[in-house]
Amino acid sequence: HIWPLITFLHLIAAATWVGSMLFFAIVLVPYFKNQYTRHEYIVFLNDIGAKFRWLGWICLFTVSITGILLSDKIVGLGSFIEPNGHSSPPASIIAWKMIGGVVLFSSAALHDFHFGPQAVECMIERGDCGMSRKLRRRASVFARANLILSIIIFYLGVTVIRGPIFEFHQLGDCYFLVSGLVHLWRAIEVVLWRGGRRRPLKGTPP
Repeated sequence: HIWPLITFLHLIAAATWVGSMLFFAIVLVPYFKNQYTRHEYIVFLNDIGAKFRWLGWICLFTVSITGILLSDKIVGLGSFIEPNGHSSPPASIIAWKMIGGVVLFSSAALHDFHFGPQAVECMIERGDCGMSRKLRRRASVFARANLILSIIIFYLGVTVIRGPIFEFHQLGDCYFLVSGLVHLWRAIEVVLWRGGRRRPLKGTPP
């Protein structure tokens, strides 16, 4: 009965990771950014970011460990050592998941331990200046990239068991999927920010 438990942990950790990122980015941050003053917002962002960071990394490590165990169960880890062992599904899909996981780990580490804290520290020390805006934009790019990559990896996980929802016959098809996710994100931002125009933080010049 160990495999249903491992599968459950894998799915619940992945759902928590993606779901909490969506809630954090789409609901929590936009709401409090409009309700708090600049100083209050910085304190909130720093505190909630630190708590979410540990939850996120627990989920990432859980997904990684259980994913490796499930991969061994489904295709055997030897498939990734043999020359043509991972040339066809489901091994090829799992291989792409692993590559995406390595990229996601690297990008999440840069966001959580470098660009994110750097942006918050600059806002505390210098206020809402040009440099702090630049650092916030950089951290935001990594955060959005992490979310989009996480959704793609989540989709690949579904295809391992249920087969592909979309057929990708060439690289351009993958580009259209990523482009569609980016445009969907922008559409959500437009709705949440009342026409896409962000209001400045309270207590800061427009």
